[in-house]
Amino acid sequence: MSADEVEGFIAGLPAPQRETMAALCAVIRGSDARLTESIAWGAPSFSLDDHLFTTGIDRRSGRVRLVLHSGARSTLAMRGRIDDATGMLEWKSDDRAVLHLADAAGVEAAQPALTALLREWVAAVGKGPAPEAGVEQGGASGDPA
Repeated sequence: MSADEVEGFIAGLPAPQRETMAALCAVIRGSDARLTESIAWGAPSFSLDDHLFTTGIDRRSGRVRLVLHSGARSTLAMRGRIDDATGMLEWKSDDRAVLHLADAAGVEAAQPALTALLREWVAAVGKGPAPEAGVEQGGASGDPA
């Protein structure tokens, strides 16, 4: 599935959730250009070799949620590797944390901290730091130079 399918999913959400999900997905996309997106587990999911960030709608509260994990089958302990100075994360297990976002304004207000948290998560699962904007990533073949 592609970014177009993710956009189609978002477009089908009710207005308050649509704006929140769109803002969250924009922050995730902007956190690391290497991430690919698809629909997994019935919602937008972002991968770098394996699923790392999966969105959804909390059935009880109706808020948009983001699940941060180390892969679909990984049990890499993430608790203790991540410095969540903001307190945004709710740890569900050692390898999975969740955060909830009430509205698009909340996503936008949290954008700097959320971007830093997502980048830290990617690095902690062993994917290395996000490439700097405008920095070429290797030669014409895509291999490191």
